Amino acid sequence: VNYNRILEDNRTRLQLHSALTYMLDNVVGEHQFKAGVDVALNWNSVLDTRPGEIRYVDVGVADTSNPLSEPLPNYRWGTVDPEDTKIFGDNQGVFLQDVWKPIPNVILRPGFRFDTARMRNWDGETQVALNTFSPRVGLAWDPFDDGKTLLRAGYWQYIDTGYLALSGFAGGRTKIEQRWNYNRVTEQYDTFGGQQGGPDGAIGKDYLKESWNQQRPRTHEIIIGFNREIIPDLEFSGSFIYRRHNNQWEDDEVNLMWNADGTDVIGYRDGQERWIFSLGALREAFIRYLGFELVLNKRFSRNWEMLASYSYARTEGTEPGIITAAFDNPAQREYEFGYLPHDRRHIVKVFASYQFPLGVVLGGSVQYLSGLPYNRWELNDFYGSYSNRYAPRGEDWDPVTREPTGDDLRLPDRVMTNVRLMWQLEELTKQKIDVMLDVFNILNARTPIVVQQNNLDDGSFGEVIDKLDPLAV
Repeated sequence: VNYNRILEDNRTRLQLHSALTYMLDNVVGEHQFKAGVDVALNWNSVLDTRPGEIRYVDVGVADTSNPLSEPLPNYRWGTVDPEDTKIFGDNQGVFLQDVWKPIPNVILRPGFRFDTARMRNWDGETQVALNTFSPRVGLAWDPFDDGKTLLRAGYWQYIDTGYLALSGFAGGRTKIEQRWNYNRVTEQYDTFGGQQGGPDGAIGKDYLKESWNQQRPRTHEIIIGFNREIIPDLEFSGSFIYRRHNNQWEDDEVNLMWNADGTDVIGYRDGQERWIFSLGALREAFIRYLGFELVLNKRFSRNWEMLASYSYARTEGTEPGIITAAFDNPAQREYEFGYLPHDRRHIVKVFASYQFPLGVVLGGSVQYLSGLPYNRWELNDFYGSYSNRYAPRGEDWDPVTREPTGDDLRLPDRVMTNVRLMWQLEELTKQKIDVMLDVFNILNARTPIVVQQNNLDDGSFGEVIDKLDPLAV
């Protein structure tokens, strides 16, 4: 079959970065001031369409009235008007930081950054504007003043100034497509299912154009940790990390009128059968990360080195990226919060190598990764896709009652073991020549990494679809 998309995406970026460092001593300690500026101009030309202007979609819904009938795609998308546009943006930032040593064994790093940005659509209209400050401060303390122990803590704040994709999406000239559902009576795709795209298909919330409005994506990060040299070349460290990503770039659909359980559309607010997506920095769209990490680092000496770590983390929130399907269906909003797709609780990593005579090096790695969450998806009649859930992210629900069971849905834990044998020939040949042999997954673990998540009538939910790649050289 032919591919379902034609995309020409050309991006140009002009950037200027400059910084100045100034040292100042004997003024309440030592200072190292650093100031800088970042300026970037960006533009993006896009051609987006489909070969033959049509794409057929089959979501696996059979014609139960006629079991002997040939399976057909349930609907098709037809491109009415391709996207052929250019969008523009500019970002400017200035920052000031001080590395301050009030006493020899204490370092403070106070600083702040000011950012300003604008994202414009094809006709030069500003869709996203931003002016904002972000502070940060760090502290490092050597309590014994011997260079072997470090206690550290800090708070950092980061601003997401936006992407050209935002102005291309909201008020942009995205391609206009219409969906036509298959009619089993006429045996034609003649039942109109809605339109999406075009200048009116996505809009930006008013506050996005208010440059001093602070409802923008902002990350708060707190790190507390320590480092300690146990013996020469062997260091033990630990870190506690908290991150909160607030007001993520996200859209909600504002034209469809859904039934009570969110399985079908019963009307349109503007009377036209079309989607209208409203882009914002939604307060409900957030990600929360909490974790800690322990690391044992043996630097190379006496012919060997090693890095071992253990980390525990929880990653929860209401949406896993930017401009996702979250918040498009009001009946589904109570289930948006939960374990995000990259919520991996436990990770153990060990990397080590030993150097033998004549330049022979044997190394390897072992990684233990606890299982990632997945979902049980139910058919959404309007979308014609499996996109509804009836429990929080990463949790199971009863297919009969549609009530949450409280059980987590997790892929199996997996262990990955790799080995490398390298021969550095410089000692023999006086030339920098390395010969390497890598063996991946040497234990040939075939752990499931993808399972069926659609709640199909055939009972195949949870069946293995893909496994870890086998042993390879």
